[in-house]
Amino acid sequence: MNDTNVLSVNEEATLQVNTVGSDLLSRGLVIMRMLENGEGMTQLELAKASGFPRTTVKRILDILEEQRVISKDNRRKYQARLGLLPLVRENEFDNRLKLKMRKLAEVTGHTVEWYVPSEKGMILIRRYTPETGETGIIARVGFCRDYDREIDSVNALALAWFHPDTPSATSGYKGYIKPGVLQELPGDIAREWIYEAHREPVVADHTVNTHNVRRVSAAVFSNNKGVGIISLAIIVNPNNEPDMEETLDLVRGYGCELSDNCTHWQK
Repeated sequence: MNDTNVLSVNEEATLQVNTVGSDLLSRGLVIMRMLENGEGMTQLELAKASGFPRTTVKRILDILEEQRVISKDNRRKYQARLGLLPLVRENEFDNRLKLKMRKLAEVTGHTVEWYVPSEKGMILIRRYTPETGETGIIARVGFCRDYDREIDSVNALALAWFHPDTPSATSGYKGYIKPGVLQELPGDIAREWIYEAHREPVVADHTVNTHNVRRVSAAVFSNNKGVGIISLAIIVNPNNEPDMEETLDLVRGYGCELSDNCTHWQK
């Protein structure tokens, strides 16, 4: 966590807990997580990535800055001065996640991503790229995959398991039916992709995107609730065409191992 200090959850919960609601506190934790990567984000970037109103983000940032938990540089980017030390169970999961991401990246030679849900979409909060692997994945920490725009493997899982208001009418979504061609999806195809992700929470992009990337993703569960999505981002070229059945089995195994049980993968 670079040179940041560590703030325990118990200490963290006392920060303004008597003057702000639990909803604001939970949103503050999301903002803190996004600032832990050390790269810094502006107020506008945080609002866009989290989906929170700018007024809410400003209020959170003001509180955190007043408590000297974060700081702002001359580029108006905020950075965490303290890191979050989660409760034991969450900390154990976090350590396990890091190990699994590193192992999956090293086994495959591809970038591994971890997404968590927000009001607006799935936010990329962690990624691991092995030194020997390809580094052409554009998505960076803080990137948000909006629920209402494009359906790929990450968002198909998000709409199936994380989004509280998955629309019954699935018009207006875009996706890749042909390699590298982003186009509006017919409603029946969009629905099928979401239902496919709900039948079993491990899915692959149907083809490569404009950057020649194809993702294979699995939802991770705790207490029968989705907590995040692990995604293997593969840069496809003629020399490394992946065997999708083998890759799906591989990522399925990691999703199951990270979950507290494998009920969702039992057919």
